[in-house]
Amino acid sequence: MNKRFRFIHIEKAAGTSFHEAFFQSIKGYHVYYPFNWKIDNYLDQYTPERDQDLVSGLFGFKHGGGHSLRSFSHLNPEGYIFFTLLRNPVDRFISHYYHHKEVLKRDITFAEFANDDLMHNFMCKRISGENSFLKAKAEIERTKMMLGILEDLPHSIDILNSRLVAEKIGCIDEIPLSNTRNSRGGEVDLKLTKEELTLAKACNTEDILLYEYAKSKLDALKESQVYCHCQAVSLTHYRLRNRFVSRFLVRPLELLLRYVK
Repeated sequence: MNKRFRFIHIEKAAGTSFHEAFFQSIKGYHVYYPFNWKIDNYLDQYTPERDQDLVSGLFGFKHGGGHSLRSFSHLNPEGYIFFTLLRNPVDRFISHYYHHKEVLKRDITFAEFANDDLMHNFMCKRISGENSFLKAKAEIERTKMMLGILEDLPHSIDILNSRLVAEKIGCIDEIPLSNTRNSRGGEVDLKLTKEELTLAKACNTEDILLYEYAKSKLDALKESQVYCHCQAVSLTHYRLRNRFVSRFLVRPLELLLRYVK
């Protein structure tokens, strides 16, 4: 069976940078955009029907990633290769807050952001749909999801490439990080109080367990050498085709169909 690669894009964990790498190195890679452009679009997700009908069936795009993808919304995990990248939960939470302030232009304090249950343990919710490390772990095991760590990017890329090469999907190069706060002109020195840091930890206890679990899995793979260094694919015609078809054909059609429905 030819498997489809799916990248679960968790907010503020280098997902935009990985999209760029996949655009450049994987033929037929598409970014899945949310169906609802609102704050509550975190609850929005693709279903198998949306996935296959809107992209693969129309333009032959087999691979993709995005915020709205959820592994638990698919019925046949054997047909997919799932990958996601995790980040230190406290750092990710703080970065997510500043994204809301600086990009989404929300007039919100850190305390108000932290009091929003939707933002708690966000990585677990992206993976399992629930505020639980055990549920996320079960989903990871069910789908055989590969986990990368932003703080150990080189080894995460090597392990991902091992699977992509084995499935003849592609091979990515080093990831230059983009869409950072520096690039957006945000504050460089984030001066949070001790109480705010404590609050951030309290809001992400399940994500902290998930992160430690992912680190242990990555360390085990590093010790067993179950990964490879490969020659990355960087083909201009992949990038141009993927960008053009994804942005100017698939995305407008998705927008049209979602409003028709």
